[in-house]
Formats: sequence, C-alpha cells, structure tokens
Amino acid sequence: MIRYPKEILSITTDCDLMIYGYVQMLFNGGYHINRFSIDCIKSATGISHNKVRESLQWLLDEGVIRKTNHNTYTALGNILPKNNYIGIMEDDLITIWEHKEAHKTLLHFIMLMGSRHSHKDFFIDKPYTVGFMARDYFCTQEGISPKTVSQYNSILEKIGVVYFYRERENTNIYGRVADKEYILRYAKKRTQKTVDKQHKTV
Repeated sequence: MIRYPKEILSITTDCDLMIYGYVQMLFNGGYHINRFSIDCIKSATGISHNKVRESLQWLLDEGVIRKTNHNTYTALGNILPKNNYIGIMEDDLITIWEHKEAHKTLLHFIMLMGSRHSHKDFFIDKPYTVGFMARDYFCTQEGISPKTVSQYNSILEKIGVVYFYRERENTNIYGRVADKEYILRYAKKRTQKTVDKQHKTV
C-alpha cells in the first residue's frame, strides 16, 4: 500500500494541488526530465506566473523541489515515497483542470493513481494499471465521507480520466480510461478465481 508524502495531504488549494501533480507527472509519469521552469507549468496549465511561483515556493519550503537557478527547478527524491510510482499523465491533469467542477477531485485523483497495483501477477501482466482499494481507504486517507468519495469518482468518470468497474457497493476496480482493457481483464480473472474458490469449498 502506498504511503503518501505528508505534503500531499496538507495541500489546501486547487492550484497547489495541480502544480504538485504536474511536477510529479514530469518526474514520474514517463517524462523523466531533470528540471523544469515556471514558464513550462504556466504554458501547460494556464495558471498565472505569480501563482505558479507561489505554489513552487510552497514546494521549496516543503523540501519537495529545489532551485537550480533563478527560474529553473528540479525535484528531490521525496517527490514520491521510496519505491513507489504514481504515474500521473499530463492529458489527465489538463482535462481535470479544464473542468472547474473537477478541481476539488485533484487530491482524490492523485490518491487513486497512487493506489494502483505495482506488480505483475496472476490477474494482470502490466503493473501500475489497476487499483482495487476499498472506499473506506480513501475516506481515511483523505478525511472525506463515503458520499464524497462516490461524488469524486463520478466526476472523474464523467470527464473521462478514470474508469471504474463497480464490483461491490464499497469496492471498485479502477485505473486510467486508457487502461480499461486491463481493468476488465483483471475484474474477469478476479471473479473467476472467487467462483473457483467457492466451488472448492462446496
């Protein structure tokens, strides 16, 4: 189970969450860049130069990033917990940011992406594609109600960034819409394993 850096849970503004997510995406979403600038984030998100600078200052104070020169920054090792990989993609972040009603789901989105299974196993042969944490997990991690979790899930599903396979009332199987094939494959294999287990106990 992923243990999130304390700074994620202390973020209180939409802009700070967006910029945190964007920095995380740059370093852990397949881009693997060494440094970035204020203009890079401003151009991608449309957030004002001053607001980007303010949010980056907050990340500097938290020890998540450091300056390499006047306008360039790099991420430190604690952008993520050791040996974990959230793998946020730029298209998903921008889609969320383009829908104002989805801004409040940013933390939840980061949590969803970070809770995806990290290993190949019997169910799925591609890591970091499928998550299956129960609703109560997100309630505890984010300090929100079950109703709010369901509301956030519905918003993310509506704007097309997360796909949910609803297995039971309190449990979803989920991941990026682009990974729907893997999510459905996982759900089918998990269901079949449950059926086989029940037959063995009869």
